Amino acid sequence: MGSNANAGRVVYELSTLVVIESYAPADNVAELSARANDVGGPVGFLGGSRLEIDASDCLSVGGGDKNRGSNANLCDAIDFGESVGAKFARTVGCDDGYTARKAEVYLVVPTVNPEIVTLYSEGFHVVIC
Repeated sequence: MGSNANAGRVVYELSTLVVIESYAPADNVAELSARANDVGGPVGFLGGSRLEIDASDCLSVGGGDKNRGSNANLCDAIDFGESVGAKFARTVGCDDGYTARKAEVYLVVPTVNPEIVTLYSEGFHVVIC
């Protein structure tokens, strides 16, 4: 939830202050809920996507892991962007997740205390962005 909220804030700043067309897929709750009602089961960010992507920034604590089913939507979004040639920068809390492995550039927020890795990672997302 925190990374999602941070992404929404970054989109706002890019869209208004820098005038770069930007989107945070999870910000459109109406679309996500409609897709869940129509399709059922897991709802990805990109089902039927009409987006043209030039670049992407990904904020994640764990970075996702397709083999464990962790953040599958995020992994699918990364694969989609890669398939259309988008460039990626990522900020993560772990350097062994899917997002870090697939990034051209990534920044790892060091784990100071494993019990509060989410707090540190999401806090640094805000500072970095």
